[in-house]
Amino acid sequence: MTLPIVTERLVLRRPVIGDVAAIAAIQADPDVAAETTEIGTTPEAITKYIGIQQALDPFQLGKCFDLFIEVKATGDLAGLVSLVHRKPSQGQIGWALHTNYRGLGYATEAAIALTEYAFGTLGLHRIYADTSIESRASWRVMERVGLVREGRFREAGFKDGNWHDVVVYGATEDSWPGGQRTNEIR
Repeated sequence: MTLPIVTERLVLRRPVIGDVAAIAAIQADPDVAAETTEIGTTPEAITKYIGIQQALDPFQLGKCFDLFIEVKATGDLAGLVSLVHRKPSQGQIGWALHTNYRGLGYATEAAIALTEYAFGTLGLHRIYADTSIESRASWRVMERVGLVREGRFREAGFKDGNWHDVVVYGATEDSWPGGQRTNEIR
């Protein structure tokens, strides 16, 4: 299994101890911290999280495997993309980007690369993602990745003391068009 995953503008890689300060900066964004509660916000929590991620076999069944999104041009960490390998041969993807890196196509580029890796290298049959009905930016990323809206689940999510609807997007290895690729994995 070859990691990191390299695209035209990004490197998707495992976190290392030297990333603690950069991850803390990403986690300081309240939107990111709300989506990545398993990471924590203190240096101690982030160090523990990095240890857990480093101990995982890549894309181990049932575990959330995170790859951090490094911008090639600057070396900055912009956020992360995740894959949970589920039975039978399915993967759930997700992403979280710091506010400073949104709107630049990084989430789409990272999600396409991870989806391509999941289908091509890992041999998964189906990839899906879900989000709150209110998160139109995530919908757009899912659609640019090439996922198709599969359904809406009423009040299936609970956040900030409120129930909200959840939408699910997905694709199978046979139906995935490869998204709107503007780059190739190298």
